[in-house]
Amino acid sequence: YLLVFTHTSPYAESKRRGSESGGGNKKPNPKSDNYYQVLGLSKSSTSKQIKSAYRKLALQYHPDKVEEKDKEEAEQTFVKISEAYAVLSDEEKRKIYDKYGKNGLEAHERGQDPGAAGFGGFGGSGPGGGGQQFHFSHGGGGGGAHFDPFTMFEQFFAQDHMGGGGGGMPGGGFQFGGGGGRQQQRPAEDLYPKHDKSSNVVRLGRSKFPGQDSKHLWMIVYYDDNVRECAEAKASVLKLAKGLSGTIKVGAVNCGSNQRERAFCEQKSVQPNTFSMVVDGEEHIYEGEVRTKPLHEFAMEHVPYSLVQQVNRVDHVQGRLLKFSNAKHQGAILLLTEKYETSPMYAGLAYTYRNSLAFGETRAKNLHLAREFSVKKYPLLLALKPKSGGYDVVKYTGEIKADAISRWIDDFIGADRNDANASNKKKKGRR
Repeated sequence: YLLVFTHTSPYAESKRRGSESGGGNKKPNPKSDNYYQVLGLSKSSTSKQIKSAYRKLALQYHPDKVEEKDKEEAEQTFVKISEAYAVLSDEEKRKIYDKYGKNGLEAHERGQDPGAAGFGGFGGSGPGGGGQQFHFSHGGGGGGAHFDPFTMFEQFFAQDHMGGGGGGMPGGGFQFGGGGGRQQQRPAEDLYPKHDKSSNVVRLGRSKFPGQDSKHLWMIVYYDDNVRECAEAKASVLKLAKGLSGTIKVGAVNCGSNQRERAFCEQKSVQPNTFSMVVDGEEHIYEGEVRTKPLHEFAMEHVPYSLVQQVNRVDHVQGRLLKFSNAKHQGAILLLTEKYETSPMYAGLAYTYRNSLAFGETRAKNLHLAREFSVKKYPLLLALKPKSGGYDVVKYTGEIKADAISRWIDDFIGADRNDANASNKKKKGRR
């Protein structure tokens, strides 16, 4: 006798013989437009039968539980099963679906009355028809209009497991409960990797988010790797970040990376593909089109130009600029320029050093101040250190770039701080 052993994947086997699940002993038909038929149920099925059918089919068709060659088709089926369960497990949506079908449910999701919207029942074959895909909000899903079957899967089994139902995934393929996130879901490419040095986008999140004491101005983009609109916006975000470099930092919060970050985004009432500006810890939400130009204009509107004092006469240096300095300030920075408007980069620097220095500006080739500071070429940047009866002047001679100027300012502040420490030591020594 010749014994031959063969192995067939669960997915291939299910395609061959079909699996029966749930109420009515019906065979699931994932290709059907009828949600009941997708799960192998009938209209009389109980909520327990619906849950049982979803549990069995979701595990069977999850892309991570099938062979590589079957993943694409399995994922399509998995999404269909998840969509069916999301509707039939929700009592209100199920009633609307039973009466008006998919079109009526779609009207309901838009906030319309499914009856008044002109959608009727579908007769004896039950709800379905139309073949039209629609997106709906599902409690605990991806948020807003973005239905995320993988998040629903994770939360379903996490709750099932915590409730003692033994819903953990066979084979240890997933970690539920406190594991924090879809650890084995078909991975999407991270749109803004944490350690990508070629990008001007910084990864942020619950543990790292700009507050009132943040040194920089921030443009924030909330995203999810699995949301199509976020992927489509990436090119605009990268271009924006490059254009804002030196003035405003761009940070990205991945709302879909794990449960903690999802909760953080929910706490802020933001959905993926939301943009905002954070100034002095206050967040301003952007409501326009996701394009580079309007996003850049929105950012410029929130640059605090008021931090730059206008110095129009020589006596303004003492009477306005240095007088504007508070007890925390160690002096002032003065820009002499031929321009007629404050540059965003300079205003951004004023914000960065708002707790250390006052910032002033002399525009349009002011002749009196040009003579006072012996200007030979514009722009000229000066650091002013107050002293008894006046101030000392330190000229900047480097490139007009934000990073280079910041290093110069840091050196100026550091030298001033060292001088102050040395002076204090001398005073103590005399005592």
